[in-house]
Amino acid sequence: MNISKLDISVLLRAISIFSIVAGHFHWLGIAGGAYYLIFLSGFNFVLFTAKKAIDSKVTNAGFNAKKFYRIYFSFIWKIVLPTLLYTVFLYSVLGEFHIGGLLLISNFYGPDYANGLTFWFIEVLIQIYLLFSIVFYINTKFFVFHKSPYYFMLVGFLVSYTVSIICRLTWDTSYYLDRLPHLMIYMFFAGGMAALSKNIRLKMITTSALSIILMDLIYFGWSSRILFLYFGSLFTIWLPYILLPRVINKIVTIVAFSSMFIYLTHFQTLSLLNKIFSSVSPGLAVLMSLLVGIVITKVWKKRHSYLERMFTILHIKENK
Repeated sequence: MNISKLDISVLLRAISIFSIVAGHFHWLGIAGGAYYLIFLSGFNFVLFTAKKAIDSKVTNAGFNAKKFYRIYFSFIWKIVLPTLLYTVFLYSVLGEFHIGGLLLISNFYGPDYANGLTFWFIEVLIQIYLLFSIVFYINTKFFVFHKSPYYFMLVGFLVSYTVSIICRLTWDTSYYLDRLPHLMIYMFFAGGMAALSKNIRLKMITTSALSIILMDLIYFGWSSRILFLYFGSLFTIWLPYILLPRVINKIVTIVAFSSMFIYLTHFQTLSLLNKIFSSVSPGLAVLMSLLVGIVITKVWKKRHSYLERMFTILHIKENK
């Protein structure tokens, strides 16, 4: 049996989306997958996107805002576009219209808004990216992130978590399930901080800093979401990869990188299954939701080649 390395963040990403779907379908769900995915967004942003964005800022002439935001918002657009298209598709098929869903702010209305036809996790994530872009803009003169990225993320995490605690203690946002960007952006900072923990000293500092999120258990009671986030973060920091059979690695990787479309489509997959079959087991519904999300992800990634092929066929027909 061939054994290969699998990045622990990829494994946890797959487990997170599985946990979200299984939890929604009342089958083996462990709450907290969405929290870890926000953490992972900060982690991956620093590893794969931040360098390009930061390099665009540091020029002899100063801050190149146009170039920076073109890179930054083109990245966000990759999340916004499929979410909006799928939302419009759903509303069109069902004959409904909900402005909060189309503006990606339904999390400010409450979890029951639009009869649940919203995608709070993606909405909050996009809102966090927008808040983070403001933080970047504040540093246009001092280039704090460029000079000391780790401590920038560390301070950002400590400040944003403090804001989150104070806000939740001051105002009751339980009606919104605390799904608001200023209450959750600390998870994004935590991911960025973890990505920049390149040596033992920084890993130790990050571990100590992350431990303050356990205060949630003191102030707000038991929460598997916080524990999922906490231990998932620690695994990401201290266990860079895991050895698994190659075939399992491939399956896990496909699920992980299809997580957005799995999240977008899983409820509609369940609805379709219930219309086709008289009874659907939760396990089968979860499996089918993963498969549907994977297929749609493949189609989306190859959309340009499909469109080119379609236009070519149409052009040939017109010339006949």
